[in-house]
Amino acid sequence: MREGAAAFIYRDERILLQLREEGEGIPFPGLWGLFGGGIEDGEDPAEGRRRELQEEIGWDAPMPEFLVTSVDPLRPALHAFAIELDLPLSALALHDGNGMALVTPEEAMTMAMVPHHKELIPTFVRWHKALSSVAR
Repeated sequence: MREGAAAFIYRDERILLQLREEGEGIPFPGLWGLFGGGIEDGEDPAEGRRRELQEEIGWDAPMPEFLVTSVDPLRPALHAFAIELDLPLSALALHDGNGMALVTPEEAMTMAMVPHHKELIPTFVRWHKALSSVAR
């Protein structure tokens, strides 16, 4: 398995989640998760995140804020980034997945979600609170 890149796409207090497709060969089918995916050989994690967002929702997103690399001996590293959604949700075109939703972190924690994505929500919340306190 390849390392992955995932994006906390956020607007105000909400994050954008993807409802994963169901089908053979789809990891975590039918669960909610962050947008992103596998990093190609020789690809930088930030570039992998950018490519995946273009493929999945047609968004050439701005440079992200790096949050954390999650390392678990049972799966490849997952590089998580935060990116503010700077355009209307209607401007995104879902090309991969069965749906998308803008939800609060609290709502996300109650959803059937990819486990290693859900584990990163508290990290995003801490980062976002720190960002908000600096902006005041």
